[in-house]
Amino acid sequence: MGTLFYRFISENFAIYIEGGDDSINYSELADKVITPDIKDDAIKTNGYFIDPSQLFATIAASAHTNESLNTDLAAVFVSIESSAKGYPSERDEHVLVERLSAQPLASVPQACGDWADTMAAYRFFNNEAVDWRAILSAHTDCATTRMAGHEVVLCIQDTTELDFNGQQAS
Repeated sequence: MGTLFYRFISENFAIYIEGGDDSINYSELADKVITPDIKDDAIKTNGYFIDPSQLFATIAASAHTNESLNTDLAAVFVSIESSAKGYPSERDEHVLVERLSAQPLASVPQACGDWADTMAAYRFFNNEAVDWRAILSAHTDCATTRMAGHEVVLCIQDTTELDFNGQQAS
């Protein structure tokens, strides 16, 4: 699972659980207060489940002192991906996460590889709870944080395209 995708689904999951109630901060809850009914409803609604201790914000808060961060993240990713086991969303979620993470620069059809997986991705993105701005803001926030530590940052973009079609090999 890609970090940006993890952050996106984590933040959206917390928003879903909090339900607009400012008195609830899901990341501050103990995992043990989550009942099986809450978990079941969340998986049926969202297609996955994330414990409060597994939220991006929770993991990020201790990342600078966590010597086993990579191992912990791997365990969180496996937990999220396996949370839908036995639910109809199990295949869609696992495939989508795997495909988009493996080819982050590819188009959705290119990354997904076949029509069924492409349609599953589009169903995910068509979900009212999914906002492309939220996905992009996660990337923007991470990039801004990385740049803040440097005195000078060069943002170079090259849109040059080279077309060698019709050229003779020499």
